[in-house]
Amino acid sequence: MPRFLALDYGRRRCGLAHSDPGGVIATPLDTVPSTDLWTYLRQYPHWEELEAMVVGLPLRVNHEPSENAARTLAFCRQIHTRRPLLPLYLLDERFTSSLAQQSLLESGASKATRRRKDVVDRIAAVLILQDFLEMYNNGRIHHLNRFEPPTQP
Repeated sequence: MPRFLALDYGRRRCGLAHSDPGGVIATPLDTVPSTDLWTYLRQYPHWEELEAMVVGLPLRVNHEPSENAARTLAFCRQIHTRRPLLPLYLLDERFTSSLAQQSLLESGASKATRRRKDVVDRIAAVLILQDFLEMYNNGRIHHLNRFEPPTQP
């Protein structure tokens, strides 16, 4: 049964979400300092059995890469180096933080909770994964941007 992992990769911290074993429902997993992410992933119990991974790609409104895009792509290269056969997808993450805050507001979360960046990052990862799962499960995976590392000259 397919299981998927999503990252909302940031300079300071990363929000993580994972799917249920059937690959249908996205659930918040954790928020981890970026410096500790590899340690966390190595300890993630389903790391070796992932069907695919999706990473939010930070773009500007004009579709240009944001300041954090280069760091995100560098991290994707590291993932590819360590798990070269793992399909890795990039999903436009514009507006996920504001959508996460909006969903927290609509859920009745307290103002203190809505201000916590770690909670917002986890919910943003859920939104990234849920978008991915909808495309994957509806046969529209070919519309997604698959990460391909630059070729060596």
